[in-house]
Amino acid sequence: MLIYIAPKATVFVSHSDLDFIKTHSKKTFRASELTETDQQIAKRLADKSIFVRKKLDNDVQYLLNRYITKSLRTLLMHEHNEYSKKHSTSHGLEKRK
Repeated sequence: MLIYIAPKATVFVSHSDLDFIKTHSKKTFRASELTETDQQIAKRLADKSIFVRKKLDNDVQYLLNRYITKSLRTLLMHEHNEYSKKHSTSHGLEKRK
């Protein structure tokens, strides 16, 4: 999936990266709170400018890049709409007049 990080700048992220972004997009987190594999994912996403990082004395703090928040929100809404279309309970029913 492509995420817009700036005008005319897009970055590709995998589905597993997107799941990581969804779970960590609400608040800041530190590298010491993550597993070894999640630390590597956070580092890679920070290299792609999805997350911004702040180096502390003994740790690294991550936060979702504020410029991509709107793009990510649009992407999540699109996913939600696609899911709703596939799992709709009124599939095949006619609309009332």
